[in-house]
Amino acid sequence: MPDRDPPPDLEAQRAYADAYYGYAPLVHLRRPLVVIGMPGAETVAVCNALASLTGLPLIDLSRRVEHDAGKSVTHIVLREGERMLRAREAALLMRAVEERPPAIIACGPGAWSKAEIRRALPAQADTLALQRPEGALLQALRAAVARSPGSEPDFMGGQPIELGRLRQLCAEHAPHHATAARRFEAGELHSTRVAEALMVVLGWSPPA
Repeated sequence: MPDRDPPPDLEAQRAYADAYYGYAPLVHLRRPLVVIGMPGAETVAVCNALASLTGLPLIDLSRRVEHDAGKSVTHIVLREGERMLRAREAALLMRAVEERPPAIIACGPGAWSKAEIRRALPAQADTLALQRPEGALLQALRAAVARSPGSEPDFMGGQPIELGRLRQLCAEHAPHHATAARRFEAGELHSTRVAEALMVVLGWSPPA
Protein backbone atom coordinates (compact mmCIF):
# COMPACT_ATOMS: atom_id res chain seq x y z
CA MET A 1 0.00 0.00 0.00
CA PRO A 2 1.55 3.33 -1.04
CA ASP A 3 2.71 5.72 1.64
CA ARG A 4 0.36 8.59 2.32
CA ASP A 5 1.48 12.17 2.47
CA PRO A 6 1.94 13.39 6.02
CA PRO A 7 -0.83 15.60 7.36
CA PRO A 8 -0.29 19.29 6.63
CA ASP A 9 1.38 21.37 9.29
CA LEU A 10 -1.26 24.08 9.65
CA GLU A 11 0.87 26.29 11.88
CA ALA A 12 3.70 26.24 9.34
CA GLN A 13 1.26 27.09 6.55
CA ARG A 14 -0.03 30.06 8.51
CA ALA A 15 3.53 31.22 9.18
CA TYR A 16 4.39 31.05 5.47
CA ALA A 17 1.19 32.93 4.59
CA ASP A 18 1.95 35.64 7.15
CA ALA A 19 5.47 36.01 5.82
CA TYR A 20 4.24 36.34 2.23
CA TYR A 21 1.19 38.51 2.75
CA GLY A 22 2.07 40.22 6.00
CA TYR A 23 2.58 43.96 6.33
CA ALA A 24 6.35 44.35 6.55
CA PRO A 25 7.45 47.79 5.30
CA LEU A 26 11.07 48.87 5.42
CA VAL A 27 9.96 52.12 7.08
CA HIS A 28 7.51 52.46 9.97
CA LEU A 29 5.54 55.67 10.24
CA ARG A 30 4.19 57.05 13.49
CA ARG A 31 1.86 59.32 11.51
CA PRO A 32 0.73 59.39 7.88
CA LEU A 33 2.61 61.56 5.40
CA VAL A 34 0.44 63.83 3.23
CA VAL A 35 2.28 64.95 0.09
CA ILE A 36 0.66 68.00 -1.52
CA GLY A 37 1.42 68.94 -5.11
CA MET A 38 0.12 71.16 -7.87
CA PRO A 39 -1.31 69.62 -11.05
CA GLY A 40 1.68 68.48 -13.10
CA ALA A 41 3.93 67.98 -10.06
CA GLU A 42 3.57 64.19 -10.55
CA THR A 43 2.63 63.88 -6.88
CA VAL A 44 1.00 60.47 -7.34
CA ALA A 45 4.00 59.13 -9.26
CA VAL A 46 6.38 60.36 -6.56
CA CYS A 47 4.23 58.86 -3.80
CA ASN A 48 3.94 55.60 -5.75
CA ALA A 49 7.74 55.48 -6.00
CA LEU A 50 8.02 56.17 -2.26
CA ALA A 51 5.57 53.37 -1.54
CA SER A 52 7.53 50.99 -3.80
CA LEU A 53 10.82 51.86 -2.09
CA THR A 54 9.46 51.52 1.44
CA GLY A 55 6.56 49.05 1.28
CA LEU A 56 4.29 51.64 2.89
CA PRO A 57 0.62 51.81 1.85
CA LEU A 58 -0.39 54.51 -0.62
CA ILE A 59 -3.63 56.47 -0.81
CA ASP A 60 -4.30 58.49 -3.97
CA LEU A 61 -6.88 61.01 -2.76
CA SER A 62 -8.24 61.80 -6.25
CA ARG A 63 -8.83 58.13 -7.01
CA ARG A 64 -10.49 57.69 -3.64
CA VAL A 65 -12.81 60.62 -4.36
CA GLU A 66 -13.74 59.06 -7.70
CA HIS A 67 -14.34 55.66 -6.12
CA ASP A 68 -16.47 57.17 -3.36
CA ALA A 69 -18.52 59.32 -5.78
CA GLY A 70 -18.75 56.72 -8.54
CA LYS A 71 -17.73 59.32 -11.11
CA SER A 72 -14.58 61.06 -12.36
CA VAL A 73 -13.13 64.18 -10.77
CA THR A 74 -13.78 66.12 -14.00
CA HIS A 75 -17.41 64.93 -13.98
CA ILE A 76 -17.82 66.13 -10.38
CA VAL A 77 -16.46 69.58 -11.30
CA LEU A 78 -18.58 69.96 -14.41
CA ARG A 79 -21.83 68.63 -12.89
CA GLU A 80 -21.57 69.52 -9.20
CA GLY A 81 -19.05 72.37 -9.14
CA GLU A 82 -15.54 72.74 -7.77
CA ARG A 83 -16.81 73.54 -4.27
CA MET A 84 -18.41 70.10 -4.02
CA LEU A 85 -15.20 68.45 -5.22
CA ARG A 86 -13.18 70.26 -2.54
CA ALA A 87 -15.69 69.25 0.13
CA ARG A 88 -15.42 65.61 -0.94
CA GLU A 89 -11.62 65.81 -0.94
CA ALA A 90 -11.48 67.37 2.52
CA ALA A 91 -13.82 64.81 4.07
CA LEU A 92 -11.99 61.84 2.57
CA LEU A 93 -8.58 63.26 3.45
CA MET A 94 -9.53 63.49 7.13
CA ARG A 95 -10.76 59.90 6.98
CA ALA A 96 -7.56 58.77 5.25
CA VAL A 97 -5.26 60.14 7.95
CA GLU A 98 -7.13 58.08 10.55
CA GLU A 99 -6.49 54.78 8.75
CA ARG A 100 -3.96 52.34 10.13
CA PRO A 101 -1.26 51.50 9.34
CA PRO A 102 -0.28 55.10 8.52
CA ALA A 103 0.00 55.67 4.78
CA ILE A 104 1.60 57.95 2.23
CA ILE A 105 -1.26 60.12 0.96
CA ALA A 106 -1.00 61.85 -2.43
CA CYS A 107 -3.05 65.04 -2.33
CA GLY A 108 -3.70 67.80 -4.84
CA PRO A 109 -3.86 71.45 -3.78
CA GLY A 110 -7.65 71.52 -3.42
CA ALA A 111 -8.14 69.99 0.01
CA TRP A 112 -5.12 71.80 1.45
CA SER A 113 -6.60 75.12 0.28
CA LYS A 114 -9.33 74.79 2.93
CA ALA A 115 -8.35 76.66 6.11
CA GLU A 116 -10.03 74.11 8.38
CA ILE A 117 -7.93 71.32 6.86
CA ARG A 118 -4.71 73.29 7.33
CA ARG A 119 -5.66 73.82 10.98
CA ALA A 120 -6.73 70.25 11.72
CA LEU A 121 -4.33 68.11 9.72
CA PRO A 122 -0.99 68.92 11.45
CA ALA A 123 -2.27 67.29 14.65
CA GLN A 124 -2.80 64.00 12.80
CA ALA A 125 -0.28 63.85 9.95
CA ASP A 126 3.02 65.11 8.62
CA THR A 127 2.71 67.34 5.57
CA LEU A 128 5.07 68.00 2.69
CA ALA A 129 4.57 70.34 -0.27
CA LEU A 130 6.14 69.02 -3.47
CA GLN A 131 7.17 71.96 -5.65
CA ARG A 132 8.23 72.18 -9.29
CA PRO A 133 8.80 75.16 -11.63
CA GLU A 134 5.90 76.30 -13.82
CA GLY A 135 7.58 75.04 -16.97
CA ALA A 136 7.89 71.52 -15.57
CA LEU A 137 4.25 71.56 -14.43
CA LEU A 138 3.02 72.69 -17.84
CA GLN A 139 5.14 70.13 -19.70
CA ALA A 140 3.92 67.28 -17.47
CA LEU A 141 0.27 68.31 -17.85
CA ARG A 142 0.50 68.52 -21.63
CA ALA A 143 2.27 65.16 -21.79
CA ALA A 144 -0.48 63.59 -19.68
CA VAL A 145 -3.19 64.97 -21.95
CA ALA A 146 -1.28 63.76 -25.02
CA ARG A 147 -1.25 60.26 -23.55
CA SER A 148 -4.94 60.43 -22.71
CA PRO A 149 -6.79 62.95 -24.91
CA GLY A 150 -9.77 64.55 -23.23
CA SER A 151 -8.26 64.18 -19.75
CA GLU A 152 -7.75 67.89 -19.05
CA PRO A 153 -7.19 68.48 -15.32
CA ASP A 154 -10.21 69.51 -13.27
CA PHE A 155 -8.91 73.04 -12.58
CA MET A 156 -9.18 73.80 -16.31
CA GLY A 157 -12.86 72.86 -16.37
CA GLY A 158 -12.41 70.79 -19.50
CA GLN A 159 -10.58 73.59 -21.31
CA PRO A 160 -7.15 73.27 -22.98
CA ILE A 161 -4.18 73.74 -20.67
CA GLU A 162 -2.58 77.16 -20.88
CA LEU A 163 0.21 78.78 -18.90
CA GLY A 164 -1.75 81.83 -17.73
CA ARG A 165 -4.34 79.77 -15.85
CA LEU A 166 -1.67 77.48 -14.41
CA ARG A 167 0.36 80.47 -13.24
CA GLN A 168 -2.73 81.96 -11.62
CA LEU A 169 -3.45 78.67 -9.85
CA CYS A 170 0.13 78.45 -8.55
CA ALA A 171 -0.10 81.99 -7.18
CA GLU A 172 -3.41 81.18 -5.46
CA HIS A 173 -2.02 78.11 -3.73
CA ALA A 174 1.52 79.31 -2.91
CA PRO A 175 0.49 80.74 0.51
CA HIS A 176 -1.22 77.45 1.38
CA HIS A 177 1.78 75.33 0.38
CA ALA A 178 4.02 77.57 2.49
CA THR A 179 2.19 76.32 5.59
CA ALA A 180 3.14 72.67 5.03
CA ALA A 181 5.56 71.32 7.62
CA ARG A 182 8.12 70.62 4.89
CA ARG A 183 8.63 71.85 1.34
CA PHE A 184 10.71 70.07 -1.28
CA GLU A 185 11.81 71.61 -4.57
CA ALA A 186 11.82 68.74 -7.07
CA GLY A 187 12.90 70.77 -10.10
CA GLU A 188 12.59 68.61 -13.20
CA LEU A 189 13.77 65.38 -11.56
CA HIS A 190 12.11 62.10 -12.52
CA SER A 191 9.60 60.94 -9.91
CA THR A 192 11.81 58.02 -8.85
CA ARG A 193 14.75 60.35 -8.23
CA VAL A 194 12.47 62.68 -6.27
CA ALA A 195 11.34 59.76 -4.11
CA GLU A 196 14.96 58.73 -3.45
CA ALA A 197 15.85 62.29 -2.45
CA LEU A 198 12.78 62.55 -0.23
CA MET A 199 13.76 59.39 1.63
CA VAL A 200 16.98 61.12 2.65
CA VAL A 201 15.23 64.38 3.55
CA LEU A 202 12.65 62.53 5.63
CA GLY A 203 15.30 60.44 7.37
CA TRP A 204 13.97 57.22 5.88
CA SER A 205 17.35 56.19 4.49
CA PRO A 206 20.98 57.15 5.04
CA PRO A 207 22.57 59.57 2.56
CA ALA A 208 24.44 57.88 -0.32
